[in-house]
Amino acid sequence: MNVPPHDEGPAEGSAGRDPRRVSGAGAGPGPGDGAGRRRPGTGRRPGWLALAAFTFAFAAFETVKHQGWTLAAAAAGAALPLLAARLPGRAVALAVRHPLPPVLVLAAATFLTDSQAQAAPWFTLGLTWLTTVAVLRSRR
Repeated sequence: MNVPPHDEGPAEGSAGRDPRRVSGAGAGPGPGDGAGRRRPGTGRRPGWLALAAFTFAFAAFETVKHQGWTLAAAAAGAALPLLAARLPGRAVALAVRHPLPPVLVLAAATFLTDSQAQAAPWFTLGLTWLTTVAVLRSRR
């Protein structure tokens, strides 16, 4: 059945409507009504991009300052959210891509370690993990 793309159908009721365009009773506009379309340039979230830039710069500073294990921790923190999509279970991938776990790692590294040498790898891991999460969220 060929329906012109801008055919709204009758004003009331569902008689004569294309069933592919009906999104459910009372569910609001359907996929053909223009809902959900983004205008060019509105798909970025500047707050998440700013957070990503800040945490990236801070992680780079920490990595250069402490070296050693912080380099491996930075690589692991950046790769963790990206590799989470390959793990079984959607809940695991969603949890790894949420901003709360890296913030908890940052807090633990700050308050539960005895020295900067102990805290640096964990803190860098949290920073790079949060950087990747912020970049992924800015692209939504």
